[in-house]
Amino acid sequence: MGISVFFFITWLICTFFAVIEKKLSLIENTFIFLLVLVININYSWIIIEELKRITLTTNGLEFTAYLLHRSIMTPMLAITILNMVCAAHERGKSILYFVVFLALSFGISLLQEYFHITVYTHWDFRYDLIYYFVLYLIAYYAYKLFRRATYNEVENV
Repeated sequence: MGISVFFFITWLICTFFAVIEKKLSLIENTFIFLLVLVININYSWIIIEELKRITLTTNGLEFTAYLLHRSIMTPMLAITILNMVCAAHERGKSILYFVVFLALSFGISLLQEYFHITVYTHWDFRYDLIYYFVLYLIAYYAYKLFRRATYNEVENV
């Protein structure tokens, strides 16, 4: 059951990203996607395999749901939030988008626990909330830094 729910959520996120107005270029979207993917894979490896704080399922289909979350959902949510925040002209609206996507990421973590994809043995949901908050902040500031670096390079030519 978990794989079908996670596949549907992944499909919704990708479809939502496809139809929103994109303020970031293709290169910026790709950069943020890959950055978040690298951070997320390394974070999950350290927490799950090295520190053994979270136990993963041994069921193949449920593990595929975990991989969908780790490798597609989280990076796609990051680039979706950045596009929406950059498209928002009001500061309150961009903060609202940030909080909604933070809640959505946290809800997906709760779904993983509900479907027994992950079992939190020595972990707490608050740590996930802090992680997603920091991850989205890293993505935002990496985008700002990337944008500044590319525009400085263009101005110097």
